[in-house]
Amino acid sequence: MLEKIMEILRKHPKISDWTVSEVQNESAEFFFVRDKLDMNRRTKTTELDLRVFVEFTENGETYKGDAVAHIGSSHTEEEIRRKIDEAVQSASYVKNKTYELSVPEPDDPKVLNFSAQARDTIGELCDHADEFMDLVFRDRGGRAKINSLEVFAVNGLTHFLCSNGVEASYPSGVLMLEPVTDAIGLHEPVEIFNDVKLKGYEPEKIRSLIERQLEQTEGRALAEAAGRKKNTRVILSGTAVEDLLFIALQQATDRMVYRGQSRAKIGERLFSAKAPQSLNIRMNPQLETSVYARPVDAEGKILQPYALYEDGVVKNLRTQTRFSSYLGIPHIGYISTFECEGGDKPLASYKMGDYTEIKTFSDFLANPENGDFGGEFRLAEQVENGKKTYISGGTLSENLFDCQAHMVFSAEREERDYSLAPSAIIFDGVDLK
Repeated sequence: MLEKIMEILRKHPKISDWTVSEVQNESAEFFFVRDKLDMNRRTKTTELDLRVFVEFTENGETYKGDAVAHIGSSHTEEEIRRKIDEAVQSASYVKNKTYELSVPEPDDPKVLNFSAQARDTIGELCDHADEFMDLVFRDRGGRAKINSLEVFAVNGLTHFLCSNGVEASYPSGVLMLEPVTDAIGLHEPVEIFNDVKLKGYEPEKIRSLIERQLEQTEGRALAEAAGRKKNTRVILSGTAVEDLLFIALQQATDRMVYRGQSRAKIGERLFSAKAPQSLNIRMNPQLETSVYARPVDAEGKILQPYALYEDGVVKNLRTQTRFSSYLGIPHIGYISTFECEGGDKPLASYKMGDYTEIKTFSDFLANPENGDFGGEFRLAEQVENGKKTYISGGTLSENLFDCQAHMVFSAEREERDYSLAPSAIIFDGVDLK
């Protein structure tokens, strides 16, 4: 299929550039009800996303439009040609000012082959099946239990090609767990759904995931309605930490800067020099802990790590070829995986007095344009005068640019979907509603 697509692309008179991403997946899927296997299945799929670029002139202006065609392994040659022609037609209506795709540096390897590093996630899980069952379903006491669990072990390989000559082959396998936990609450039954993506069978992470979710489920079951709190210490943990840091990432993105939606300027501060917490973020396309690590971006740029912020100063922008061209800056690559430096003190030192640690939100919102973040929290741990209680239903509402004077990071860092970043962010003098 790939060879036929390449032949069509090279001969098509209207296509100026293209990228092809072919993903081959073999998956083993297991569905548990409580600790009993209810269903399992194995699948193999090959899917391909083709992005075509078309240059055209209208009223004396030159434009470069693009569109994507999704092609499956069952499509015939006639269907493939029709899909490509439809994508070309769609791209011809996209009036983006013209720009050039990334050109490899002279010393860049044009062929990147990481397929030998692929992990056999399915084999790892099957080889440790008994240990896995004990890690997940062992009786830990307490009122919270595993209601159901879905497991997806995927051995994946992505093959990327670009008209600029770059070709990359890299593993895209993953072990996905989707546990549902439940408990009988003080006021009503509680059920929590979660999902996590691991790079392979990692028993310690699996144990930690299950125990954390059971603890949060029991906390929800025991939680009382939150009341208003003024001028209090708030500790933000869980996935909201990464969501909040993405405001800083988006601010330092060429698209946001070009559209006037960002305050970021290369060489200038986004975080005040007077803030107690310095912001240091490094984009790392080879982040070993993330399933989203990639050697090449969607437009064929071979990726290398680079500093995004150093001591609160914008050092670089995350770039795409189109917007970096419009801004007249080098295209260094669009990376989503990153490392953020922690603070000076361990998290325990911030829990010496009264505090509220927000663990999960019903819906955490983080606005990358104006810096607003917050939402209604589903579960928080509240400590007052040494007494710990669980609360639910309160609201946090803050702004990243306004709260820097009373915001710090924990020294400990935690692995999340896209990052290795502080385990918690601590805010003082916050009002909770």
